[in-house]
Amino acid sequence: MDNQSKMEPAQKNNSELTDSLAVTRADLMNTLREVTDQDFQTNISVQWPEEEPITDSIARLLLQLAYLEKEQIESLKGLSSESPSFDFAEAPQAIHALNGIRWDTLQVLGSHSPLVGLKEIVNEIVNRESRLTEQIRNRPKTEMPPDIPVLSD
Repeated sequence: MDNQSKMEPAQKNNSELTDSLAVTRADLMNTLREVTDQDFQTNISVQWPEEEPITDSIARLLLQLAYLEKEQIESLKGLSSESPSFDFAEAPQAIHALNGIRWDTLQVLGSHSPLVGLKEIVNEIVNRESRLTEQIRNRPKTEMPPDIPVLSD
């Protein structure tokens, strides 16, 4: 009998949820490897489930993605979270927020206390992350400035 079949049903479900989060996050991070600094400031449109489409820079959308996850996980635990300002959004800040908040989410999934609605929330997180990844992948390519030749004496 393998370890997966020995798990309690809640642990097995949480393991599957953790796996689905890992897949979408790996896809997002692999997509971001192709994004330039200039691209992070490029506006794209995305529609989160059950919301109106929004258009903003990739960096701000990544921050929004992270804080929507934080808000949902904290509300599930009965906590409230403050809405951050997205006025100044740079790629390192966005990626740091994504990774820190995901770590918190994984801690909740790793706890043995069952939370009602956890599966639905994780599915929403996965759905949002997949949508944004697809939009980033299909972003308009930014034109690189022309190379200016350097004249030497």
